[in-house]
Amino acid sequence: MALENTSTKHISALNVSNPTATDPVSEADDHLRFIKDCIKTTFSGVSGDPAVTTNVTSTAAELNILDGCTATTAELNLMDGVTATTAELNYVDGVTSNIQTQLDAKAPIDSPTFTTSASSVTPTTGDNSTKIATTAFVQTTVTANTVDLVYPVGSIFMSVKNVSPQTYMSGTTWSVFSEGRVLIGAGTASDGTESKTFASGGASGTDTPDSGGKYNHQLVEGELPAHTHTYDIKAGRSYGSSNGDAENGVTQGSNGIALDTETLTTSSVGSNTPHNNMQPYIAVYMWKRDS
Repeated sequence: MALENTSTKHISALNVSNPTATDPVSEADDHLRFIKDCIKTTFSGVSGDPAVTTNVTSTAAELNILDGCTATTAELNLMDGVTATTAELNYVDGVTSNIQTQLDAKAPIDSPTFTTSASSVTPTTGDNSTKIATTAFVQTTVTANTVDLVYPVGSIFMSVKNVSPQTYMSGTTWSVFSEGRVLIGAGTASDGTESKTFASGGASGTDTPDSGGKYNHQLVEGELPAHTHTYDIKAGRSYGSSNGDAENGVTQGSNGIALDTETLTTSSVGSNTPHNNMQPYIAVYMWKRDS
C-alpha cells in the first residue's frame, strides 16, 4: 500500500491502518521516515539541541487546556522566555475579558474620580490625619464638636416644638427646664430705685439658681400708697344762745366747744381679689443640657 499523503507532513496525516498486513516489509523504512518527518514538522519549535535533555512534562489534562485556544503562533510565542511560575500564571485564571480594559476602567490613584458610591474605613473620632473622612466620621465629628461648641453642658435650648434636643444631638442628655417661668440674667443690677443680685447655677451649672415671683399677688396694707380721704360733717343743736350758723357749725356760748362729735367710716369698695402679676409672654419649650 502506498504511503499517506507525504506532502502533508503533520501527525493528522498519519493513517493508523498503515502499513497493512499485506504491505511488503521493504516499505517499512518509508513509513518510519514519514512518521519522523511528521513529528519534526508538527513540533518544529522544539529545540533540536542534543544538549537539551529536558522533556515535556505536561500532562494530557494540562495540554488539553489549550484545546479550543484561538491564539496565533505569534501570540503563543509571546510566552517564549516567560519566567513566571505556575502559581503566577494561575493569577489570571478566571479572567473573562481583556485585563487592560478592566484596568483602564478603574479610577487612577492620582486624583481619582468615582462614578459610583465609594466606601472606606471610618477613622476614629478625633483623627486629624490625611485619611479619607467617611460620612460616618464627618457626622460623628460634626455632631460632637459642633454641639459642644454651640451647646456646652449647662446651655439652654428653646424651641416651639416639644421635641427633646437629644433627638437631634446624639450622645447628649437634656432635662426639661423652667416650665412656667421666664428667664432673667444672672448678676447684680439696679432698676433705678434698688439694686438686686440674682445667682445662677454656678460655673458648672449644677447649683440651684435663684428663682422668685408669682403669677398673682394680693396687696397688703403696707403695699398701698399713702393717701387720705376728706369729707365734711355737719352737726348741731337748737339753742337760743348758740353762736354760729348751720353752714359753719354750731357752738354753744363763745368758747368754741362743738355741740356734737362723731367717728365715721367711709363705705367699702373693691373685691379683695389678687391681681395678675405677669408680664406679656409667649410660651416656648426649654431644656437644659445635663451631659
